[in-house]
Amino acid sequence: MRYPVQIEQQNGHYHASVLAVPTLTQTATTRAEVLRLIQAALLDYVKHTEIVYVEIPTPDAPPAGTDHWLATAGSFADDPMLLPMLDEIYAARDHE
Repeated sequence: MRYPVQIEQQNGHYHASVLAVPTLTQTATTRAEVLRLIQAALLDYVKHTEIVYVEIPTPDAPPAGTDHWLATAGSFADDPMLLPMLDEIYAARDHE
């Protein structure tokens, strides 16, 4: 895995922070040392961390577990205009 790390030189020291984990920082007197320290800290961090995705419903989203489009499936099966309309749609699409 690759993580972006920001390195700043401040008052004769190098300060490194992982951009994806703002609380993960290290300070050292050399650039090489701060990179080694931040890499070790990041390795330890990912050993004890889990990334998960959480669903958050939006106000206009249907409730979880409902398939609203499925409720309309087959509703035009007996409509005499369905096949001519589909033929027209397919012809227009094939023409493009």
